[in-house]
Amino acid sequence: MNLLFDTNVILYYLTKHSWASQLDQALKPFEKPQLAIISIVTEAEIKSLAIQRGWGDKKLNQLDEFLSLFLKVPIQSKDLIEAYSLIDSYSQHKNGAHSYPKNFTSKNMGKNDIWIAATAKVTNALLITNDNDFDHLNDSFIKVFSLNKEFGKK
Repeated sequence: MNLLFDTNVILYYLTKHSWASQLDQALKPFEKPQLAIISIVTEAEIKSLAIQRGWGDKKLNQLDEFLSLFLKVPIQSKDLIEAYSLIDSYSQHKNGAHSYPKNFTSKNMGKNDIWIAATAKVTNALLITNDNDFDHLNDSFIKVFSLNKEFGKK
């Protein structure tokens, strides 16, 4: 199974949050036949966060070592651009090609989150996150594994 990690999940691993070990037990993301994936956007987000938080060389090396475990998906493919366009227009409730659930209202998503969702769609990956930002896409475009729903509130 393809497992796409959102940026917050990378942070849980780096901070040794209990959800990281629970995720390891539940999905075994770094064991075959699983394939751990990140969007290149996630790598950029986490590296920006590292700069903002003033991480030292040791922590930056740990980050690079951890990121080396993932298949990194670039965003310049035609399929990803198309998926981004569909997800963004759907989220804004302006995609006439899709039916919407009853009482659906438009959802403003961060542009990076749209790239991450598009990557999950194109790679047919289960998106692992702690954000509710992807909930409206679950079962329509992607499958979402929500840490706080699976493991309880932090």
